Amino acid sequence: MQSLRMNLQQFSGIIFIVSEGGHGFLMTDRGKRHRHGVLRALSFSSQIGFTLVSCVFIGVFSGKYLDKILGTSPWLLLLFSLLGAAAAFWSMFRFVKKKQS
Repeated sequence: MQSLRMNLQQFSGIIFIVSEGGHGFLMTDRGKRHRHGVLRALSFSSQIGFTLVSCVFIGVFSGKYLDKILGTSPWLLLLFSLLGAAAAFWSMFRFVKKKQS
């Protein structure tokens, strides 16, 4: 009986019972770490994607607005679009550099 209790204690340290939607499932410690790593990678990639898109959009809309005000039709749009793209890649470079360190 005592050896069974000892085995159950060791086993409970490895397996977690997680209730989700009324249905229980078992997940090992390794699976929990894998899930955490996947969520962290998904968060990191969505942060990079959002930053890239927002930098380019800000550049495009700023250039379009200034072109309308100053009457310099495509030039400021092109300039600010390129600046937005450069800012996006610079931000991506910083994210990746921070992630590596």
